[in-house]
Amino acid sequence: MDQQKILFVDDEEQIRRLLSSFLSRRGYAVTTAVDGQQALEMLETETPDMVITDVNMPNVDGVELTRRLRADPRLGHLPIIMLSAKVQTDEILAGYAEGADEYVPKPIEMRVLAAKVESLLRRMVQPAAPAAPAPTPIVPAPEPPAKQVIVFLHGKGGVGTTTLAVNVGVALATTAGRRISLLDLDLPYGNAATMLGLPVEHTLADLADGPGGQVSGESLAELTQLHRSGVRLLTGCDGPERAASVGGLLVRWAIERTLEVSDVVLIDTSTWWSEATMAALAGATTVCVVTTPRFVAMKATASCLAALDRLGFSGEHARLVVNNTASRGMKPQDVARRLARQIDLTVPYLATFADAARVLRPLDRGQTDEVGAIVARDLASRVVSFAA
Repeated sequence: MDQQKILFVDDEEQIRRLLSSFLSRRGYAVTTAVDGQQALEMLETETPDMVITDVNMPNVDGVELTRRLRADPRLGHLPIIMLSAKVQTDEILAGYAEGADEYVPKPIEMRVLAAKVESLLRRMVQPAAPAAPAPTPIVPAPEPPAKQVIVFLHGKGGVGTTTLAVNVGVALATTAGRRISLLDLDLPYGNAATMLGLPVEHTLADLADGPGGQVSGESLAELTQLHRSGVRLLTGCDGPERAASVGGLLVRWAIERTLEVSDVVLIDTSTWWSEATMAALAGATTVCVVTTPRFVAMKATASCLAALDRLGFSGEHARLVVNNTASRGMKPQDVARRLARQIDLTVPYLATFADAARVLRPLDRGQTDEVGAIVARDLASRVVSFAA
């Protein structure tokens, strides 16, 4: 198979060399341009499979380049990724308004960029026309992506953990082409089904209350609900009075069986460390501790991180996610200083996220003109890259 071709446009020589080398090592044929004008001239003679462009450049900038590409019948189909140090909502939307497919902020996280390049190119591949049968060459099968269990842990109650877990799940299911399951282990007051607009008819607690405590893969499948995005939802419990019946062994069994039909299992947890939460942590590849940049959340979050450290979840296995649930809060450097560790992911304050929780509707690809859906896709790729 021919190498897929990427045109990378950036006015900074060091960035051009760095990304060209990185993408070349991943098997892509990379050509570069110093600005949008040179890129347009190069596109007159050769059509790549993708364009990656910086936003701020002399002559023709990235937004204008995107506008011209989308207006050209020959080039309008090309997937476009925009790079920029700008993180404000209006500035992100400017590129998407002209037709950009994805956005990667600077400084660039290479694994995030690689995941988005791979995902976009895979979605753009069209099936070939039928041809005469030919001998099939024997080639090694590509290794499937590693299974991931990502636990969302509350650094403090009321920090938007469920909203984040649901939207990451929907974004992954609709853009990454992977099988996504969401396990709601907020046993007393789980809200994932409500946010997805799904009725709760059966839960893990029903298995625990079954005759003789017998469970099977078939019975677990009967509990699983399918959202229109492709997310498979398994609810732990439908009321606080039954929460204690969902023990650690049942949770670990449910995770193992869910992994058999999933590439990624996302787990929302309770605000307290229940037996179910501890069982989920035992099988986690990555733990995302979600907090908010408020002084009142710092002590609880610090205790949560310390407990994870004692359990052996440190470094790349435990990630700190700061969710800006309001327009004001502590500065990131102050949060990092108080918690004595770096922030791995910051969720910007967006009214769209609050609206998603209020109207009980996730930000799926049906709302691609909304910045919330854009940010959800970006967060999803970064969360998955944590466990890559």
